[in-house]
Amino acid sequence: MATRFVHGAEILSAIREGQKRPGPKALAVAYWGSDAASRLGLHGSAADGSLRDLRVICDPWGGFCDPTSLRALLDAGAEVGTIPEFHAKTYLFPGQVIVGSANASRRGLGDPESDAAPPRMETAVVSDEPDMVAAATAWFEEAWKEARPLDRTMLPAITALRNGTRLRNPGRPSLLYAIAHEQQILEGMDVWVTAYPDQDAPGLQEVWDATKADHYTASEIETYDATYRPCYIDTLDNSTSYEKGRIYIDYAKNARGRPIFYGIWQVKGAPPIPMPGGDQHVYLLDELPNLVGYVAKPAEMKAFGQALQTILTQETESLRISDERIINVARSVLESAPFADSEDDASALSGVRRARRPNPDFQYMGIPIGAQITCTENDATATIAGPRKVLFEGEELYLTVASRRILTQSQAENPSHYWRYEGEKLWDIYGRYYPYRGTDVDRLSDSSDGS
Repeated sequence: MATRFVHGAEILSAIREGQKRPGPKALAVAYWGSDAASRLGLHGSAADGSLRDLRVICDPWGGFCDPTSLRALLDAGAEVGTIPEFHAKTYLFPGQVIVGSANASRRGLGDPESDAAPPRMETAVVSDEPDMVAAATAWFEEAWKEARPLDRTMLPAITALRNGTRLRNPGRPSLLYAIAHEQQILEGMDVWVTAYPDQDAPGLQEVWDATKADHYTASEIETYDATYRPCYIDTLDNSTSYEKGRIYIDYAKNARGRPIFYGIWQVKGAPPIPMPGGDQHVYLLDELPNLVGYVAKPAEMKAFGQALQTILTQETESLRISDERIINVARSVLESAPFADSEDDASALSGVRRARRPNPDFQYMGIPIGAQITCTENDATATIAGPRKVLFEGEELYLTVASRRILTQSQAENPSHYWRYEGEKLWDIYGRYYPYRGTDVDRLSDSSDGS
């Protein structure tokens, strides 16, 4: 039993020797360069000659993994999991572990046919001491629980990253930014945005308790038992909406009809499970921590949900992420409101609603000074007196203040729905000149109370 230090070309030699050991292998290596499987000597050692006894953890969302190498691993039967911001370089073989600084790339490991040192100066420790191998194995198993399976449908997005698509925006931006500005990263993925009424599902707990152990690990069950059940409930007629691998950016509408963000979910692909006493079935899901490395920031997703109300209705509950309406809403939200870096900052959340609504400018909206607007409730009239005020009962007032004199309190807080210019609601005019802003349908008025 020994532990030894290696460097340069010795690292690749040690890895290739370790690969020859019979039995399962586990490679937790962040980045995989071109021809990585061949470079490491990963020949099929399973009974059928495949790589089915190999598990790999990597981070393809940093832009440094060759998608061809990842596809080769999948095609050979290896299991590949992904973890954003993963940076380990740990090579686990039966009875041996190699821990170092080198990724599975030519620059880190060099070429097996050459004795020349790799372009980068790398070091590693090789150990067959049982305690060290056991500790490394235990660490890998914990990391594997956190990893999400790499799906072939993600490879086009990885290719775009590899080609430097995001060089103009270094780092890992938010999910909303990707929807708004980096659709090429998501191209080829089956991703939808959905918003549906949240409602009770009698019998769901019974179905969950009876079937959860067949589809989820103990840690997943513990999480879902403490939060919410990972499923959609629908009829078999809509089964095409739940094809394996489809991803939903999920909003549930509360009692007031406001979409609440519930995360990113991927259809598991298990057979639909019948609910008791009806034609409804349970479609199981897996919660994703991010979408191809893009994290959903709470403040942004809250604002995005509020803005979705105009396009995700009872008639249209889901739209593809590439739909122009979804893209336009995402861009508008990002352009209309600054979001704090800390998503746990309460001020970031409380400021979203008001910050993203521009004050109206009547002249910008095509309503000239001196034009007359009419109240739909009682035929009262007011005259446009400036960019943001009207002349009403001999006083220059903000529209909200004027409306309080002749409308109910709730109506006055949403005055644009109760005033018309040349037969058209001010709200509709506002929406035309300020697209997708103020989509909570809550006000067209100055942020001041007019005092």
